[in-house]
Amino acid sequence: QEFGHTQVPQKSVEHQALARWVSRQRLSYKNSNRGESSYRITKEQIQLLNDIGCDWNCNYVWGERYEELVSYVKEVGNARVPSKF
Repeated sequence: QEFGHTQVPQKSVEHQALARWVSRQRLSYKNSNRGESSYRITKEQIQLLNDIGCDWNCNYVWGERYEELVSYVKEVGNARVPSKF
């Protein structure tokens, strides 16, 4: 309610645990739609998240990461980003 959306930035220091949790819920939702049973999220949990307006797609993250990669390439000269970057 404080922010009016469910897009918790992965880099959020203040809400780091929440960001990880939301990310796991999205992954569980995505995998449950594929029929994968390794990640479990119940229909009730999905409905609760839907009720508060959960954004399941999160395409904004892709755009953010793309812009970061563009900046990295400009700075470093290549797109070979170290895994611990």
